[in-house]
Amino acid sequence: MAITVLDREYDGRTNCISIITKIKLKDYAQIVKKAFENNGNIEGQRGVISRSSSAVRIRDRMNKDFIAGAIFPPVVLGLMTETDKYEELRGLEKEGLADKLLEFIAEKEYSNVSIVDGMQRSNVYLNHIKGNEDREIRVEIWVSPNVVKLLYRMLILNTGQVPWNVRRQIEVVYSPLVNTLEAKLFEEYPELNGNVNLFDVNSNGKRTAAGEYHKNQIVELYLSFNLRTEKVDVQTQLAEDFHKIDMVESLEKEDGFDVFIRVFANLCKLDLTFGEFLELTEVKGRFFDGKGFFSSHPARVGFIVAATQLIIGKIMRDKEKPERDKAIVLFEENCLRLIQKIDSLSGDPEALKRFFAFDYLDEYLMTLPKSKVGDVERKGFTNCMTEILAEKDEYVSLEPYWRAF
Repeated sequence: MAITVLDREYDGRTNCISIITKIKLKDYAQIVKKAFENNGNIEGQRGVISRSSSAVRIRDRMNKDFIAGAIFPPVVLGLMTETDKYEELRGLEKEGLADKLLEFIAEKEYSNVSIVDGMQRSNVYLNHIKGNEDREIRVEIWVSPNVVKLLYRMLILNTGQVPWNVRRQIEVVYSPLVNTLEAKLFEEYPELNGNVNLFDVNSNGKRTAAGEYHKNQIVELYLSFNLRTEKVDVQTQLAEDFHKIDMVESLEKEDGFDVFIRVFANLCKLDLTFGEFLELTEVKGRFFDGKGFFSSHPARVGFIVAATQLIIGKIMRDKEKPERDKAIVLFEENCLRLIQKIDSLSGDPEALKRFFAFDYLDEYLMTLPKSKVGDVERKGFTNCMTEILAEKDEYVSLEPYWRAF
C-alpha cells in the first residue's frame, strides 16, 4: 500500500492538517472499506443515493464518465489521531509523511477514518476496481487530534457539493465525537466506568437498565448543548443559518466540550440513582419505574438544555467566566443534593412514590396534544429541569417541578 503526498498545509485556526494525496484505487478501497460499509463511518451520513430516477441517472453518468477517464474532485477523508501522533505528523514534511500517515491509519484497523465528502464517488470507485487497480485518484485527508476543532472546520469550510445542515455536520464527526466523550467521561468519572454503556449505532439492543444510551442520541444531546435550545430540527433556511452561527460561536469556547462532559456525567449519575427503584406508581404508566424517566429522550434533552442555559446562559446572553464557574458549582451541588435526597428515602417505598410523583407526570402527559408531541415534551421537560436545577431550597417532592411543564 502506498500514498503519494502532493501537498500539506497546516490550518492554524483549527489546528488541523490538510494533506492532498494521490492513492491507487486498490489501496483506497482498503482504507475506506469499513467506512463505506458504514455509510461513511458517520451516523446520519448520506449513503449511496438510489431512491429517485434523477439519482440513478446521475450515478449512471458518473460511472460512464469514470470509465471514459474522467477525473473527479478529491474525496475528503477525516482522520482522528492522538495528540502525540498528530504532533509527529505535523512535524514532518512531505518526505516521510505518507508512510507515517498509513501507519496511523492501519494501526486502528481503519476505524479512525471517515468519508466526510464523497460517498457517491467512492461508490463509483469501488464498483470499478477490476481493471483499474493501479489507477490513481485524488484524496484530501484532514487530520486532527481534537474532534471539536474538526467539527468547527467543517462548519466553516465544508467542502460538500450539497449544502449540509448543522445536524448533518455534527453527525460527520459522530464516531470520534462519541469516542472522545466516552474516553474523557470514564477518565474524569471512573465511578461511571462499568455502570454506563454507550450503545454502538448499529446495535439493535434496547435500553434495559439505567446508564445505557444509544450513541446516535448523544449527537442530539451535544447539538442541544451547543445551541442551548431543545428545538434542533429547524424547518427554514433562515433558522438553520442562525443555528449555524450559534454553533460556531459555541464551539469557539475552549472549555465547551469539558462542560458538556460534566453535564452529561451528572445526567448519568441521576439516571443511575433513579434507576435503582421499581414500581414508583400505582398504575403502570409511562414512568412506572425510575429507569423509565431518562429512557425518555425528551427528558434527557430537557436536562441538557436546562443545565446549559443555567451554566453558560441563553443564546446571546452568555455569562462571564466567573459567573459560569459559580453556576456550574450550583448545578453540581443540586444534582448531588437530589441524589442524596433520593438515597435517604430508599428504605421507604411509599415516600419514594410521593417524592417522584410520577403519577401526576403520567396523567399530565396524557393530556398533551398528539401533534408535535416530541417538541412539546422537550420544551416541557426543559421547563421542569430548569426549576429543579436552579432550586435553592430543600427538595421535598418533584411534583411542583412537574407542574412547570
